[in-house]
This record gives sequence, C-alpha cells and structure tokens, in this order.
Amino acid sequence: MTVIAQRVRRFVPTGRRQETARVVCPVDNWSFAPKFTNGVCPLCGYKPEGVEFHAPFAARVDWFWPSMAFMLAASIAMGVLVILAYGHK
Repeated sequence: MTVIAQRVRRFVPTGRRQETARVVCPVDNWSFAPKFTNGVCPLCGYKPEGVEFHAPFAARVDWFWPSMAFMLAASIAMGVLVILAYGHK
C-alpha cells in the first residue's frame, strides 16, 4: 500500500467498528468504557490503573475564540466585498 493510501485511510471510515475497552468498577460492579466517561467510573469516580484516557484535540479546545475570530474575518471580508461592489461601475 502506498504512503498516500495509508494516510488517507486514517481519515476515511472503513465501516469497521473498533472495540472499546471496558472496565468493571470494583466499588459498584459497574461496567464502563473509559473512552466515553473521561477515564473514570461515572457512578463513583473510580479511575482504573493502566488505562490512560486522552481526549481528542477537538474536545480539549475551547472553540469560542477561534469561532469569534473566524466570524470577524468573514464579516470584514463581506464588508470589503460590499464596498468594492458599491464602487464598481
């Protein structure tokens, strides 16, 4: 397989579902997937040893300020286009 195909394969869904690791909490016998519960038991807060959880980049970023910057840039661009269209004969 070529390098390009390997890189594209990471972003294109293949239809296969990955198995999520499940852990059983010793305090309340609750089975949970650390991937969906931020790495801790949702009932008591037990954090299993040996299981590391890292939130994806999109979940760690506060998107308020980047979205405000994008809206400001889009507004300025639209204003410039309106001024150019108004002055064009």
